[in-house]
Amino acid sequence: LTWNFADVVAMASCVSEITTREEEQLWNLLSLLNTDCHADATACRLHLSIAMTPYGAARKPPWDVQEQLVAYVQKRHLVSADCAISLNQERHLLEEYGKGQRELTARHELVTSLISQQGQ
Repeated sequence: LTWNFADVVAMASCVSEITTREEEQLWNLLSLLNTDCHADATACRLHLSIAMTPYGAARKPPWDVQEQLVAYVQKRHLVSADCAISLNQERHLLEEYGKGQRELTARHELVTSLISQQGQ
């Protein structure tokens, strides 16, 4: 990620299915970036997680998505506008990974309320 967070977010939508050994190796190397605790780095990992969702559990990210989601909720106020995930993306992640976490359940209720207010 090398602190080019906005570029990572922009490229996340271009992620495709991992089909070669080289692509698999590159994807697994992303786990080396788990130690970057910057709020935008956390947001980038969530964007990449979202991008891999269509490819199923066989291509899950090399990090704990629920852990990243908790960190994102705690640091959301520090995430730059270029890196923030949308409310709809956040709701999707919260529905998928928020079970059993009181903080994530509360955030899910808030996000759902905000989305319903936007529709009015």
